[in-house]
Amino acid sequence: MRMTKMAGKTAAVLSAMAIVGSAAATVAPAAFANVTNGIVASAAEDFQYSGTYFTGDLYCAVGDTFTMEVTLGKEDKQYGTDGFTYEWYYSTDKVKGTNDISKFNWTKMNYTTKKVSIKMTQNLDGAHIYAVKVNKSTGAKTSTPMRTVSATAVKSKLGTATVKTSGNTTKVYVPFYLTGCISQQISAVTLSLKVDTNVFSGVSFNNAVSGLSGLDNFIASKGEYKNALFNANTPAVIGSDNLFGTFVLTVKDGAKYEGSKVTLALETASLTGDNISGDIVYGTTPVTAAISTSSSTSKYPVATATTSKNAFKLDWTAVDGADKYCVAYYSAGKWKILAQGNVLTYSRTGVPAGTYKVVVGAKINGNWDTSNINARAITMTIPG
Repeated sequence: MRMTKMAGKTAAVLSAMAIVGSAAATVAPAAFANVTNGIVASAAEDFQYSGTYFTGDLYCAVGDTFTMEVTLGKEDKQYGTDGFTYEWYYSTDKVKGTNDISKFNWTKMNYTTKKVSIKMTQNLDGAHIYAVKVNKSTGAKTSTPMRTVSATAVKSKLGTATVKTSGNTTKVYVPFYLTGCISQQISAVTLSLKVDTNVFSGVSFNNAVSGLSGLDNFIASKGEYKNALFNANTPAVIGSDNLFGTFVLTVKDGAKYEGSKVTLALETASLTGDNISGDIVYGTTPVTAAISTSSSTSKYPVATATTSKNAFKLDWTAVDGADKYCVAYYSAGKWKILAQGNVLTYSRTGVPAGTYKVVVGAKINGNWDTSNINARAITMTIPG
């Protein structure tokens, strides 16, 4: 079953990252192997993927359209593309702990084609969908795995950092939070973190969610760290604190890490298998944050940006003695105040798609602190 934004049966994760180096230290199911530039299913004919089918992995905003398509396997070629009819079903049952189709109540949809396009509605938020392939010659029916769709975008957030020094080595620990996953479940995700090559010499990740295996790689010359995390058997569950894990950044000798910017994105992972392919889409947008080891004593507000379709949200840390804060944006060679108030967050919708440079300032003793303003500004890209 091929889905423009999803996939299912007999599938394995094919990460968007390039794996460099030995795979000997990785923890992966025996049916998976590290080859060339990703994780793929083994070529063994008896390999059957009986996993989670990536519950909750398709995000589609209400009003938008998602597309699903059943793909034909090797055994179907002799019947041709016109040798099958199709049935489509959906369920809104909130059954937890299983992806067994027989455990759900299903309603037949008015689709009979190999490929369908469905408009997302609020009623479909959290709904499950699967298809049945009917062989015209033999009457045999084959069901695809069910997929779960979501109208709620998953959100990423980087938290306040902590620092530990052992001997001559200093490491910065940056917590990463993930919210909005259906029933707190996740099956596969690829993390992509960009750091300043002048500040950090290494990056690793301490996963806080049990049940996920990972393949990671850090390209020091580019400051790029990627980690493909997955579970081939059952969804992993994120804790109630929404902590997904912690990035561990190794500081170069003498480098100043406070205020250094990092950017995190959740890349679209792909699926591959005998009969299906597609993408895992959680609806996340990249977040950029400046390293802060204190949420209250920093000289400047440390801002974190979260963007979505024609919208953004800024959160920032408090500054001692601040009367109020302002959000400013850079335009035509000047900084212009967008909003101000005694708050630690600001949201705006209806923003044209594009890349913007913004900064959060603090007003102390009646004066706006504009010192070092360009260095502490952040750049955010808003999708349309």
